[in-house]
Amino acid sequence: MDEKGHRAGSHLDLVRQEAEHAPRASDARFQTMADESPVILWESDTNGDNKFANQTFCDFFGVTVDEVKGKDWQPLLHPEDAPSHLEGFSKAVRERTAFSSEARHRRKDREWRWLVVQAHPRFSPTGEFLGHVGVCVDVTERKRTEEALRESEERFRLLVQGVRDCAIYMVAPDGTVTSWTAAAEQIYGYREEEIVGQHRSLFFTDEDRRAEVPRRELEEAVAHGRCEHEAWRVRKDETLFWANVLITALRDDAGKLRGFASVHRDFTVRRKSETALRESEERYRSLFEHMSEGLAYCRMLFEGERSSDFVFLDVNPAFDAVSGLKDVVGKRVSEVVPGFQESDPGILERYGKVARLGPPDRFETYVKSLGRWFDISVYSHAPGTFVTVFDNITERKRAEEALREQEHRYRWLFERSLDAVYVTRHSDGRILDANPAACALHGMSVDEIRERGRAGLVVADDQLAKGLVRRALHGEGRTELSLLRKDGTTFPAEVQSIILGPEEADFTAFVIARDITERKRGEQMLRGTLQRFYSVLSSMDNPVLLVTNEGRIEFANPSLCRTFGLKESPEELVGKSALEVVRVTNNGPDDAVARILEIVRQRQSVKGEEVVLADGRTFLRDFVPLDVDGEPRGRLWLHFDITERKRVEDAVREEDRRKAEFLAVLSHELRNPLAPIRNSIFLLERSAPGSKQAIHALGVIRRQTEHVTRLIDDLLDVTRISRGKIVLKRTRVDLRDIVRWTTDDLRSLFVQAGVDLHIDDASGPVWITADPTRMTQVLGNLLQNAVKFTPSGGSAIVTVGTKGDHAELRVRDTGVGMEPDKIAHMFAPFAQAEMTLARTKGGLGLGLALVKGLAEMHGGTVEAHSDGVGRGAEFVVRLPLAEVEERTGRERLEGAGARPRTVLVIEDNMDAGETLAEILEFQGHHARVARDGRSGLKLARELHPEVVLCDIGLPDIDGYDVAREIRSDEALRGTRLVAVSGYAQPEDQERAREAGFDAHLAKPPDIEELAKLL
Repeated sequence: MDEKGHRAGSHLDLVRQEAEHAPRASDARFQTMADESPVILWESDTNGDNKFANQTFCDFFGVTVDEVKGKDWQPLLHPEDAPSHLEGFSKAVRERTAFSSEARHRRKDREWRWLVVQAHPRFSPTGEFLGHVGVCVDVTERKRTEEALRESEERFRLLVQGVRDCAIYMVAPDGTVTSWTAAAEQIYGYREEEIVGQHRSLFFTDEDRRAEVPRRELEEAVAHGRCEHEAWRVRKDETLFWANVLITALRDDAGKLRGFASVHRDFTVRRKSETALRESEERYRSLFEHMSEGLAYCRMLFEGERSSDFVFLDVNPAFDAVSGLKDVVGKRVSEVVPGFQESDPGILERYGKVARLGPPDRFETYVKSLGRWFDISVYSHAPGTFVTVFDNITERKRAEEALREQEHRYRWLFERSLDAVYVTRHSDGRILDANPAACALHGMSVDEIRERGRAGLVVADDQLAKGLVRRALHGEGRTELSLLRKDGTTFPAEVQSIILGPEEADFTAFVIARDITERKRGEQMLRGTLQRFYSVLSSMDNPVLLVTNEGRIEFANPSLCRTFGLKESPEELVGKSALEVVRVTNNGPDDAVARILEIVRQRQSVKGEEVVLADGRTFLRDFVPLDVDGEPRGRLWLHFDITERKRVEDAVREEDRRKAEFLAVLSHELRNPLAPIRNSIFLLERSAPGSKQAIHALGVIRRQTEHVTRLIDDLLDVTRISRGKIVLKRTRVDLRDIVRWTTDDLRSLFVQAGVDLHIDDASGPVWITADPTRMTQVLGNLLQNAVKFTPSGGSAIVTVGTKGDHAELRVRDTGVGMEPDKIAHMFAPFAQAEMTLARTKGGLGLGLALVKGLAEMHGGTVEAHSDGVGRGAEFVVRLPLAEVEERTGRERLEGAGARPRTVLVIEDNMDAGETLAEILEFQGHHARVARDGRSGLKLARELHPEVVLCDIGLPDIDGYDVAREIRSDEALRGTRLVAVSGYAQPEDQERAREAGFDAHLAKPPDIEELAKLL
């Protein structure tokens, strides 16, 4: 019963209670209260008959109070409801119990209304049953609503049970499944008894459960009333299907959440279709975007039945590149391609025919305004439109044209080729064609050559001919065969196959043949020539290697194997890679070997490639190309031993280096005396004659002049020795005398240097045959070397003795010594023990070179010893002893007294001429000076001098001409001629004698020697 029914029952109880307890005298009051009640009130007696009804009852049923009394309910009840209602009320009356029923009653307007009837038994205070008090409430609207709901639920049930492609189920607010349909069972695989009561998260993937998707779906449905999306769901067998999910939140009239309705549809097939469609569209779009051909979607324009134009609706990206057009969408073809039909007037009709849903068309056309050929395919899928796919075939057309021209040229060359050319089929050996040269070569017609075939032209079985073609297939090029003429004779031919078409069982080939009879004769002659050539190469002392173009050894002579120490014989090397010889003979770095390999590969011509062997020998290698009849035959490798030449070159370079050092030293040594000489001249010019300053200045000039003279003398002596120009004036002399003379002359040097000088003489004479002057020079150089390199407080000792058949002269000092590895170089010209910029010791480095040269000229040797730097040095000169003594006395030189002479000095150097004249005047002679040759001759004829001192290098005529002029003058025949010149080599002196000079003095002349000559 609804809320209205409960209120009616409560009102009935109130009336009943008031009726039971109110005084019965007040019936009017009771009636008034009942009539005012909004519900139907009634009362029955103990038999169940009506005895009271309120006004509401009467108004509802359309009766009066009197008509109600004594009546039962049957006339008011619906026939279908009356039996059960009356039976129930009768039972309540009998049993004196409460009664409740719902039944249809006929209202006064004849409409059946549903009434809820409730009756309660009434008893007297003594417990006597008095009847029932009842109330009726109209619930027709509620019953209609319930009926409609039942009908709706039934329709819903039938609908749900009838839907097979939707899984519909109800869910409690906590996500538990509360109802299940057959469709849900069919889709998910769960029976109703298996799933009801389970949580809906069973239908979700593990990933969705971890992401709390089941909870979030319900929350969205609660928040928005519904949740709809698509996602993967899991069946009972753990397979997946793509579901369209709709979840609706269910609420009661008060808005309270009662649960959820969930509808799932299996969209797997649709998803697959959509995916396939999307992929298809992507493939189409990809094809559209990336196809290399141009594509255009167009709408055809008609004028009546005539195709007049078309409009571009869409084009693919390749359209511009293929067509050469741009920005065509929305434009007519007549706009973008003027004269479109000029080359093909019927092209628009072809497009129009297809646009009218005619069959697809394909054709090739040339668009003159674009200068292009196109291959065009056209089809239509809707009336009035068409799709055209086209490609630019301009290059192909040009290639086809070029091919036609090439075929024409081929035929022209085929007919005019000097070589025989055959077109043959590989499988059966048939000859399909032959050119005129082939006919002439065989003496046959084309038909005869075709008739014979390949086997009838080759002097061999057909397998050999097929082998030729197989070799051509593998790129092996030419081969040689014997071919037949018509008369049966044979001739050698060089044959080459060129394959036409793919390498299959049957293909066509060009076979080109050339008569090589003459070449064979030439090769035979060449073999004979090569044999003779190899014989010449074998006899050569220089290593020779002949290498083929492929880098293989074709020939090696015995000298190659012998020189380079190869284990193989020349014959064993043939056929091997030349790289083996390269690696053996090349002792340089890897990149040098790589460079030679590159020379071999590139077939270059290289001369002068140096090869250094492990034993130090050096060879020059030439790579000489060999060509035969203009064809490269290989490379000839020639090797030349240049070891001695390299040694000489190294020696020359070393000599040049030492010469450069010497020139630097010479410049230094010649400049050093100039400063004191110039300073002394300055003092002489400003000092009184005979003063202390003047005497000191003269001494400085004398010493420095003597120093320069010694330097020049040493230099000249070294030159004379090297050229063999020194003539020794040998005499028998005691080596002890040379030691005494020399040490006496040089002792003052040792005293000034603070170095002790000792002599250790032999007990008896040490006779040698030598030039005393030169030997004095030898010992003097050794002693000067000792005093130069021995510090103050040191000592030097000279030892004379014999050893075997040799005299020994030893000079030992306690000086600076030398490094042992430098000793061997000390005797070379210009060698210096000290090479600093200060050069405090001076010298040109010629002293020891002179010692060595003069000792060797006397048949002796010289050697040096030192224990190291700071430990002194010893020099030993060994000379052959003289023969047995042949005389007992010694030659003495006695000088005669001198008298004043008249002397003419011819010198172009004013200072040199004037100072020499002053010296002569100082010695008591009468001297005059002339500045050139001719003035000298004039003065000589005037003075008739006793002595003429004449320079050689004069400005007008040289000294030799002056001498010849004086000697030709009868008046001057007694004049003594002395050459005074810087040209002081032996050949210079010999030339002076030939010109008429009596003597020769080197500049600057020694004053004492000049005095003797005067």
